Amino acid sequence: MRRKWKQLASGLLIGGGLYVPPFIGRLLPKVPVNRMGWYPCPGCCPDDCSCENCAENRPPCCFKVVISGVVEEVPEDCGNCDCLNDTFLVPFDSACLWQRTFAGIYCNGSPVKVTSFLDGSDYKIKVEVGSNVWIKNYSTTKPNCRSLLDESISFSASADDCDASGSTCLITAIIADNDETCFDSNYDCSFCKCRRWPNNMLVKLDEFRAGVLCPGDICPGLNNTDPGYIFNKSETTSCLYTFTLDPSICGIDYMRLRFTFLNVVGDIYPMITVDLSRLIGSFFNVLVWRKTYPIEDLTINCMELSDENIPWSFHDGSAYHCDKDGVPGWPTCKVTSLN
Repeated sequence: MRRKWKQLASGLLIGGGLYVPPFIGRLLPKVPVNRMGWYPCPGCCPDDCSCENCAENRPPCCFKVVISGVVEEVPEDCGNCDCLNDTFLVPFDSACLWQRTFAGIYCNGSPVKVTSFLDGSDYKIKVEVGSNVWIKNYSTTKPNCRSLLDESISFSASADDCDASGSTCLITAIIADNDETCFDSNYDCSFCKCRRWPNNMLVKLDEFRAGVLCPGDICPGLNNTDPGYIFNKSETTSCLYTFTLDPSICGIDYMRLRFTFLNVVGDIYPMITVDLSRLIGSFFNVLVWRKTYPIEDLTINCMELSDENIPWSFHDGSAYHCDKDGVPGWPTCKVTSLN
């Protein structure tokens, strides 16, 4: 089981049970891919981008690829073939190739690729994820790549560990007047199933009462179940969401939600943590909720959480801050994915 976690986490569990997140060093804000120079055109869909295997030699800046119906063939060899059943935004790379690597969504992290090519006298479009392949033959006519809409690409081959023989693959050209259309930051949290994490998280807090240092109705001001607090995805740190209280409540300035893990003597348990913190130098946790998931789960289904109860974990001194409304017990926390 530990070997499987290492596989899904890109092999970043190292000696002594230490974990090195794959995102260390990523300090710059996320930006659309072409601003990073990952494909050669100066804008998203400029006229000087060319693909000789598309009608009028004009490629779209991006393809939306929708795959469904892939199942496990040999589960112990991969274990996440179902991660292929998703919608992928794949940007233009060069010539007649569109590709993006979603590390860890499929076994060894093979890229999702779309290629328009000439095979003898026949023009074809091919979609690949590792050894899973879909192909459509357009005969001697170049496909109008920029106008494809839910174009069905036929199954061609499966990998040894996944069975795509009953799958469907649809592609749609994306033509846009901005360069952010094909940017997708949702595939880089290794603690979430298929590495997908939502755009926002809804957090509901309840059952607070006053503490000694926060008398009256100050602490109950943290109670928010309708609609709840909407936490925003961090632009610099994967698996992290934040919410700023303005003004602060009894010294609590900042809230965080994280998809993370708990290491118990080398066994790795997926975990969700929610904490309320003070901005004193580095963050100082005041109230913390945590939920761990079975080691067999490997990851959390982060995209489908609905009023998930996160149990109380610890408090920096219940007599001096905000307590649960009623003893015994502690304030409650529930989280919901907002996609």
